[in-house]
Amino acid sequence: MTTLSNKALNVIKWFATGLIIIGAVVAAGGYNPYNYLWSAVGSAFWFYVGVQTEDKPLMTLNAFMAALAVMAYFANGGTI
Repeated sequence: MTTLSNKALNVIKWFATGLIIIGAVVAAGGYNPYNYLWSAVGSAFWFYVGVQTEDKPLMTLNAFMAALAVMAYFANGGTI
């Protein structure tokens, strides 16, 4: 079902990976709750990759990770 070219999909994968790494670095720096936003967006992109490749484990993992990151953002004082 992949509707994107492999090159485009790889760009999205690296972008999503970069966002999650930024989230980890921001967390290590103690900048709560903003680290959760980076992680949530990265996980959302990885979820999209899972949809495009019909990879159900990837979709499941990243749907939960994105939802938990959003919940953690608000639980730690984040606002819209």
